[in-house]
Amino acid sequence: MAVTDLVDRQGPVTADELETRVSALRGALIAEGVGEGDAVLLIAANERESVAAYHAITGIGATAVLSHAGAGASELRHACEVTSPRLALFSPGTELAAGALDGVAVFESTSLAGDA
Repeated sequence: MAVTDLVDRQGPVTADELETRVSALRGALIAEGVGEGDAVLLIAANERESVAAYHAITGIGATAVLSHAGAGASELRHACEVTSPRLALFSPGTELAAGALDGVAVFESTSLAGDA
């Protein structure tokens, strides 16, 4: 029997399922040029995708710059000015403020690495 390690609004997730997702995201981030020491702006709600993205980012030695899914344009612009992220990653269903991330490569996590 699989042990549940995380539960979100989509239901339970096992450690193996989470690691599969982390691995897919890690590979996709590396393919986009993210490496050790880079900053990645993570815009996400409290759910499995944000947990996987956080571990994928930090697993390659990059810094996860955390922002909540409801962040406004000024907050996101400020985060970009202060951290100069290589890219921004957001979880499905997150609505980004228009113009907030001009000049930053922006990816939805499931489109970047598929829906593992």
